Amino acid sequence: MKSILTKSILTKSKYCIGPMSKEIVDSIINYSNDEKVYFTFIPSRRQIEWNGGYVNNWTTENFSKYVKSKSKYIAIQRDHGGCGQGLNDDDGFKSLQYDCKYFDSIHLDPWKKYQNFDEGLKWTINMLNYCYNINPNLYYEVGTEEAIRKFTVNELDLFLKKLENNLDLNIWNKILFCVIQSGTSLLGTKNTGIFNLDRMKKMILITEKYNKLSKEHNGDYLDKSNIKIRFNNKLSSINIAPEFGVFQTKIILNKLIEYKDEKNINLFYKLCFESGKWKKWVSKDFNVTNKHKIIEISGHYVFTKLLFLKKYQNIQNIILKKLNDKLTKMNGYINVFYKKEWLEDVIRIHPGRGSQEINNNRLRQHRAERLEPFPELFFNKFLKTINQEDFRYYPNTHDLREILALSLS
Repeated sequence: MKSILTKSILTKSKYCIGPMSKEIVDSIINYSNDEKVYFTFIPSRRQIEWNGGYVNNWTTENFSKYVKSKSKYIAIQRDHGGCGQGLNDDDGFKSLQYDCKYFDSIHLDPWKKYQNFDEGLKWTINMLNYCYNINPNLYYEVGTEEAIRKFTVNELDLFLKKLENNLDLNIWNKILFCVIQSGTSLLGTKNTGIFNLDRMKKMILITEKYNKLSKEHNGDYLDKSNIKIRFNNKLSSINIAPEFGVFQTKIILNKLIEYKDEKNINLFYKLCFESGKWKKWVSKDFNVTNKHKIIEISGHYVFTKLLFLKKYQNIQNIILKKLNDKLTKMNGYINVFYKKEWLEDVIRIHPGRGSQEINNNRLRQHRAERLEPFPELFFNKFLKTINQEDFRYYPNTHDLREILALSLS
């Protein structure tokens, strides 16, 4: 399927998710198609790269073609694109060449390598100009997360001001998002950051001042209340990545424990330990003999090596089902009606099929009261007769219009 309204998908994706495995990618594709919900995949250079990454051995080109052939509700944005962000230290330009060709947007992040404000600014401008010359249709995200380089509110203001003053207007207008920092930090399988609502609000005001959307990174392992308070205070979008990998890893590990498969638990641990990927997620006093914890933290890095999973024929279906349930739960956190807290506790009870029979030829029009779809002829006629005024009293007016438009595409 051809992806439509790329900018709209990027800007309306409340969750931007790391493609930590093929199963996670497939579950999000299926969910987006079934529910007509927008998502953005945010592959890092280590996960998916021009010459292959640890996720399903996908190259930038192959991953893009796979996703775009299966869903028109998903965009792809390179996460942490640029210098010093790949498997090896480099200037990042070769990777950017492929990103410009196959992805919809790029998060340009030189700050890991260049912590100095002026240097980071210069590299951001250089990369924006470079990418725009390759593909003028690309969109961008700028800034970085607190774990890489902490920004003050004033620095963020100055950063965007200097970008606006030093970029061609066409390039400046292609920047959709700026990363804000409200206090997120990951250690092991927990978010150890200290949330600062006042700082978040001030940074969001800065992004709005420059007509940019706000994005927070490291949104993993936040509970419902921590996600809702961010969105209810005008955060535009949030990145979540390792949480999904850990979620799938726990499903696999629990299945191995259930079957008392100590041989493959030990193999899983060996693969994880020897990868060394767990080291970035743990404290100095971490107990390296804690097999289960090392597997939970770093299992997603070695998914492609778990050949023993083939003997568990139903595990793929279990993973996809549980991932779908997780996405359904997460999507509920951003439901516009949940700003009214009491509605979270309302349980909708559907009457039995027999009690829905109507003898006077009246069609029930409320979605929750119908067990059967409207007749195709009726629905097509309805679509031809609606006009702008018909949308006046609907919640999420713009989303409804796009959903209806997609149904006709």
